Order: sequence, then structure tokens, then C-alpha cells
Amino acid sequence: MSFTFIHPIALDGLAVLLVAPLTESLSVDEQAVVGAFFNVIGDLLALNSS
Repeated sequence: MSFTFIHPIALDGLAVLLVAPLTESLSVDEQAVVGAFFNVIGDLLALNSS
């Protein structure tokens, strides 16, 4: 799965827009769990794309 048609800055902005509502409703520990989850998903996508 390749997102070469989407600019990297646009992907960053999309990630911010998706996660921003969660930051106000989650505690710091819950935010860390969500961040770790997205990190794992990103690692899996990077491994599959290479």
C-alpha cells in the first residue's frame, strides 16, 4: 500500500486532524497507548511497503 499520491505534509495534517479530538478527552496514559498503537500501525505499513 503506497500513498505516493498524497503529499507527506498532507498526511501529517490528516493525522493531526484525526487525533486532535482525542487529546482533550483522553488522559495522558490513554494518549500514550493510542500513540503507541499508531506507531505500530506505521511500522507495519513501512515494513509492507519495502
